[in-house]
Amino acid sequence: LIGISLCGCRKEQEDTRLKVVCTVFPQYDFVREIGGELVNAEMLLPFSVESHDFSFDSLTVADLKKIASADLFIYIGGPSDKDWVEELKKSVKSDRTEYLALIDATDVLNESLSESMEHDHEDHDHLETETIDEHIWTSPKNAMTMCEEISNALCNVNPENKAVYKSNFDAYNAQLMLLDS
Repeated sequence: LIGISLCGCRKEQEDTRLKVVCTVFPQYDFVREIGGELVNAEMLLPFSVESHDFSFDSLTVADLKKIASADLFIYIGGPSDKDWVEELKKSVKSDRTEYLALIDATDVLNESLSESMEHDHEDHDHLETETIDEHIWTSPKNAMTMCEEISNALCNVNPENKAVYKSNFDAYNAQLMLLDS
């Protein structure tokens, strides 16, 4: 009985690591590399969920709590998540959570897609529309840029560990440069 009561009285240690929520795996992996043991990184979208089909309505109450208690929320910022993240920002009122859209810092590829065809009596006109390729992490150069942005964001949120984040970024960036070459 004494052992049980002592176990019941022991308080759980508070996790003092930076809380970072990422929408998809690539940025989650980058955060783990740069933040190391100082960061508690979590992925918002489960592996079984297609990110292009995710919407604000897909979020659970647990997801909203996770985001509201995060120090940093990282998302791509392209057509697949831009709208629902804007709705999220309006719904989750947290002075704590910083948002980082990685697409703003990277070069994106524009793709020309033929969405529909207009038929004219004399000839056929194709309506072309441009869209961006959101898969920005597939370029090592973009990955380097995104990792630098993540490092800067971690430093801004947690300046006392700036040296660690910068050192981790430098080491990971060297690997990405090797991959690019």
